[in-house]
Amino acid sequence: MVDKHFADTYLEGTVPKIGMSQPVMIQADNGKKYFLKTDIVQNEKQDAVFFQELLCSLLAEHIGIPVPNFAIIEIEKDFIENNPNLRFGEKFKNGFYFATEKIADVEDNLSENYAMARQNGMPRIVKAWNSFFKNIDNSEKISDIIAFDLLTLNFDRFNNEGNILVSKNDIGERKIHAIDHGHCFYGPFYKKNIIVKHQILEYNNFPISSVDKRNEFINWHLNTLSGRKFNLGLIFAGLEQNIDFDSKNPFAEVIENIEHLDEDAIFAMIDTIPEIWITGGDVQKNLYLNFLIRQKDIIRYIIDALVAKDVFSNHRGGVLNWKTQEMSRGIQL
Repeated sequence: MVDKHFADTYLEGTVPKIGMSQPVMIQADNGKKYFLKTDIVQNEKQDAVFFQELLCSLLAEHIGIPVPNFAIIEIEKDFIENNPNLRFGEKFKNGFYFATEKIADVEDNLSENYAMARQNGMPRIVKAWNSFFKNIDNSEKISDIIAFDLLTLNFDRFNNEGNILVSKNDIGERKIHAIDHGHCFYGPFYKKNIIVKHQILEYNNFPISSVDKRNEFINWHLNTLSGRKFNLGLIFAGLEQNIDFDSKNPFAEVIENIEHLDEDAIFAMIDTIPEIWITGGDVQKNLYLNFLIRQKDIIRYIIDALVAKDVFSNHRGGVLNWKTQEMSRGIQL
């Protein structure tokens, strides 16, 4: 089940205006503060954003990926009427919105500096990101986030400074969180790019034992992820240096969790999504369901390909050790 609440108070002016999808902060009827993003960006409705945000958050929670608490927030008509800036300035209206709970003590100073440095062409920001991700107390979750993004076709994370948060908890531990999943599954649109969307999400429809087809898909995946220059981005470069390969395969546990996702669990997550967020009906739901059922068995091979391309600076050579995988998918019809 997903928590559902009503927007109670608009906390105007509390969120820095960074990024294309500018969030607002509200206080809900449970007394907690949430970030809400509109699905209207540059006057265009991104009709898959809320669907993908909720599905990915449910998947992340199930697998063990660190994400903020999330909820469905309803904005009522009188709330909009009492806060006209939401309607005219932020493109909000009454209805249901995906929301993430505000995390306390987020270290956001580097994100702001990065945006300014990038505009001025300052290369030293690479070293700054490397330092920023050192001494994270849940650094084992870095490999988990990478595997999760491979599962959900998130090609946006590692070049977007706003999609990873580090915060301090009550005892001073620095914790990493993954946020913003609206651009997973090859973009935030469904109907606008429906033909390409179906082509991409059906591209992995091959027998898992077919090495040629599997390698073809993996090559496409990595080329798309790296922009065909195999540069996975400054954020990835800062993160991967904190993955520990010395004692074991750091991806083994998360891959086991991913591969143990079953059809019923994924279907239950998709079935939780409000119908108003599903522009393609059962066709769209089945598209995502079948993609994930197939994709979950391919991730270990994509990671092996990344290792072979030597993108992990702490990896000392050789192949990763995996638990034996059951080839249960069989021949796809």
